[in-house]
Amino acid sequence: MELTNMLNKVILIGHLGANPESKTMPSGGEVVNFRMATSESYIDKATNKKVDKTEWHSIVVFNPHLAKVALQYLSKGRFDIVSKNTIKSIC
Repeated sequence: MELTNMLNKVILIGHLGANPESKTMPSGGEVVNFRMATSESYIDKATNKKVDKTEWHSIVVFNPHLAKVALQYLSKGRFDIVSKNTIKSIC
């Protein structure tokens, strides 16, 4: 039997593209969805000009407590930090 451990940590720092939306799952649980834009800039060596790059991230909150916090405090345009830990052990 092989033991596999995995730990991922993601930290996003960016702006919300829209207000969070709440949806009820068929099981009755609530999920909150929102999108966050993260940006970076760099100098293109070929042109010596600044290049701005934006990536959009879709975020789904399943934890009931965090879903309430997201709905209460997050809003479009707000600059925020989102952190996520994923821990998985397979035996």
